[in-house]
Amino acid sequence: MRDDARALVTGLVRDLRTKLDLVQKLLLSESDKHHYEKSGNLERVMDLTRDDAFIIDAVNLADYDIARAEDTLCGIIGVRRDLLYDSLGAEAEARELTELRESLLRDIRELHRLRRDLLLKLEADARGIKDSIAALSRIDALKGPETEGDDR
Repeated sequence: MRDDARALVTGLVRDLRTKLDLVQKLLLSESDKHHYEKSGNLERVMDLTRDDAFIIDAVNLADYDIARAEDTLCGIIGVRRDLLYDSLGAEAEARELTELRESLLRDIRELHRLRRDLLLKLEADARGIKDSIAALSRIDALKGPETEGDDR
C-alpha cells in the first residue's frame, strides 16, 4: 500500500475509533433512558435525550472526517466508494479498519433497535397520560357548577 494511502487508512482507523466510542456512549445513554422510562422518570429520559444532542453533533463531525478521508482514499486507489472496503486488501491496517467498521455498524444497528423500542414505550406512556387526563377531566366535570370555588 502506498504511503499516502496508508496514512489515510491510519486516519480512518482513528476517526472510526472516535465514532465507535461516541456511538457506545449513545448506547449507554439509551440503556439509561430505558431504565428511567421503566421506573416512570420521564423527565430524566428527556434530559438524557437533550444531552445526546452533543454526542450526535460529535458523531456528525466524525462522519464528515470519515467521508472526506474515504473519498480521498477512493481517488488514490481508483475505486468507487461502495467498493472501498472490499478493495483494501488484507494488510493489517486495512483489516483493523474493516473490523472497526463492522463493529460500528453492529453498534449502530443496536442503537437503532433500542431507540425504536424506547420510542414505542414512550408513545405508550403518552397514551396512558392522555387517558389519565381524559379520566380526570370527566371526574372534574361531575363536580358541577354548584361546587366550583367550594373548598369543603
